[in-house]
Amino acid sequence: METAAGHAASAIHNVELVRELREEATVRARQALHDDVTDLPNSRGLAETLQRPLFSGSRLAVLTIRIDSLREVNETLGRAMGDELLQQAASRLSPLTEAGWCAKTATDEFTIVVRGGYDEAQGMAEQVIQAFDAPVQCADVALAITAGIGIVLAPDHGRETEILLRRASLAASRSRVEGTKVTTWAADRDPYDPQRLAIAADLRDAIPAGELQVHFQPQVDIESGLVTGAEALVRWRHPRLGELRPDQFIAAAEYTGAIDALTEHVLSVAAHTCAGWREQGWDLDVSVNLSARNLANVTFADMVESILDETGLDPAALTLELTESSIMTEAEGAMNTLAAIHDLGVSLSIDDFGTGYSSLAHLRKLPVSEIKIDKSFVFDLTTSHSDEAIVRSMVDLGHHLGLTVVVEGVETVEVRRRLAEMGADRIQGYLLSRPMPVTAFEQWIADRPVRMAELSTSEAETSAADRIADRER
Repeated sequence: METAAGHAASAIHNVELVRELREEATVRARQALHDDVTDLPNSRGLAETLQRPLFSGSRLAVLTIRIDSLREVNETLGRAMGDELLQQAASRLSPLTEAGWCAKTATDEFTIVVRGGYDEAQGMAEQVIQAFDAPVQCADVALAITAGIGIVLAPDHGRETEILLRRASLAASRSRVEGTKVTTWAADRDPYDPQRLAIAADLRDAIPAGELQVHFQPQVDIESGLVTGAEALVRWRHPRLGELRPDQFIAAAEYTGAIDALTEHVLSVAAHTCAGWREQGWDLDVSVNLSARNLANVTFADMVESILDETGLDPAALTLELTESSIMTEAEGAMNTLAAIHDLGVSLSIDDFGTGYSSLAHLRKLPVSEIKIDKSFVFDLTTSHSDEAIVRSMVDLGHHLGLTVVVEGVETVEVRRRLAEMGADRIQGYLLSRPMPVTAFEQWIADRPVRMAELSTSEAETSAADRIADRER
């Protein structure tokens, strides 16, 4: 009897042990597929959910929502409050789509999947934005949820969950940098695209090989019609791929670190060229674009000073253009770099003004002397009352702050006339000229009418197709 009882007890113990092991395995299996903080599926769990519809070729829209405010909450109020923020965000997002199709795919990212294409993706993005309209209540603190949304479409942008999630995350990152709420992934803006990685590798040899050229697009004083200077713009004639637009290689240069060498090359050429103009008696200045990565480089101001010393260019003749998003991307390092550049006597300009975010809040803190109104507000200036009102307001704002106002993208005499009425200071665009090699630019100055009023519409005519093809160059 004792033996039988022992066997029975052992059997019961074994059954209980098996049950506990099975429960533990179930818990571990669930943990492997779910996020600890929100209990939503993680990227692996989402991949399992999407395996069948992706395999069958279903049209799906994948939206990655990056919670931009999480880092600030973690650093200011503590990680526990950050976790509470994520839980509140999850409770608002998960009801928007079918079960299992809302996931927590990274520390600060959620991903929602909906059936359909671009229209369905946009509709869901609007729902997400509305869901985050009201602040969330964490303990006794009301917290705003700020987020950027990236969109990819399957099978158009990929057929594997890993690829789709990576591309949606990249699009969400660009949304934050560009100051937009929603951004759709595009291959020509993906620094990890295989062709772009190859281009980035070729770029390292392009500078010593002399494949990069610096072209110049003139700027003109709108009142007098006199040429005041030019913007330096890089061009790359690739030996295998032909002429490449900057948007085909600048992003790759930024992500691979080649942007510092590229900017130094353009800056050096521009400074040498401008110094030569001024030696000839041409009172011109030159502008060069900067990248967010340049601003994060603690030695960048030293490099600028070295080029000025080498070329003998008056620092006041050099303007460095930066976008507000580039400042925000490397905020702490950017401010230090900008202060050092300003101390050299170099002018600073905010490019693409009006397309960033928190412009007024940062404009008053920056040592800038100029704003450049983005061309997107100019193309329809004569037909859009809202664009005209926006441009007029930006011109007034710039002048009240004591800044020079440059308007780019000017293509017609009528737009130039409207801008003159508004009081803009300088213009740039195809009404004057496309970007040109230095010899063509110098010849253009020698040949052009002295006054802008003498410039006829026929002299500025450019086909619509040509304008559209070159607007991003």
